[in-house]
Amino acid sequence: MYTYIVAVHSQIITTTEYSLLKKYKFVYIHISFSLMMTGTLLMITIPALYQKYGGYVDKCCGVINRQLSRHYRIVDENVFNRLPRNIPKDKES
Repeated sequence: MYTYIVAVHSQIITTTEYSLLKKYKFVYIHISFSLMMTGTLLMITIPALYQKYGGYVDKCCGVINRQLSRHYRIVDENVFNRLPRNIPKDKES
């Protein structure tokens, strides 16, 4: 079986590689289309849901923010307690 050399976008590749590019081109297009559709759907539904349930979402986000702030404060204090208090200064000769 012979392999032919094909030039694609100023790159020289074999026919086997070229057939793989053609084969998986559909997969890339499908993934791109799926991501665009998902993004469009989210752009439409999230503002409508927030407008309807905004008070509940704000209340839940406030609770989550307070819990994360408390945990961050605890971790931050533990990290600073492990750091040395005085940094030795270099002696000038």
